[in-house]
Amino acid sequence: MKKKRTIALILLWLLCCSLPPFLLSAALIYPDWQAVRATGMCPAAPPDIPPYPCTPNEFLTRMVAGPFAVMGFMILCLSWGVMWGGFTAVVGFI
Repeated sequence: MKKKRTIALILLWLLCCSLPPFLLSAALIYPDWQAVRATGMCPAAPPDIPPYPCTPNEFLTRMVAGPFAVMGFMILCLSWGVMWGGFTAVVGFI
């Protein structure tokens, strides 16, 4: 019985550790994605790329799998992992 509880707590911890970065990334992408759907134009990418025509799928690909997007997501996940690790160390989640 103790082993099942430990496994359930570990799965809950992994869910709490991995879900917020994905939700935050989706929340940051969604407003621009709606604008791309409405106008058919990708927003400008500073400092030198002006707005250009694109489809919503091209925009999502750039925002999810582009090299700068992947690096930003890694930074987001690492910072959340540090915060979540500190929180669980103080509170004693498991």
